[in-house]
Parts: sequence; structure tokens; C-alpha cells
Amino acid sequence: MTHRITGEPFDLPTTLARHGCRLYVVNSQNDEPPGKPPYTVSAIHDPICERSENR
Repeated sequence: MTHRITGEPFDLPTTLARHGCRLYVVNSQNDEPPGKPPYTVSAIHDPICERSENR
């Protein structure tokens, strides 16, 4: 493991994808009552990208 990222965007993560210097996290909402949207998607800056840009 090179990085550990925690916080609100990582509620119940099911998928992580990188595009450029952004990480997109898909969260399940299995703990919500019926009728709520099935997922949320959050984008954060990729910390590995920051490190490689500074070299």
C-alpha cells in the first residue's frame, strides 16, 4: 500500500477509477431505506499524481 485515503467520499466504496489526476469513487447505499438513489460518485485529486508531477 502506498497511500491510505479516508473521508466522506469513501462511505461504502464499491469501485475506484482513475482518470487523469482524479480518482472517482462509487459508493453503494445498501444501508439506506428503499427509494433512495442506488449509488453516489465522488471525485478527488489523486495523491500519486501529485507526487509524480513534482518529480
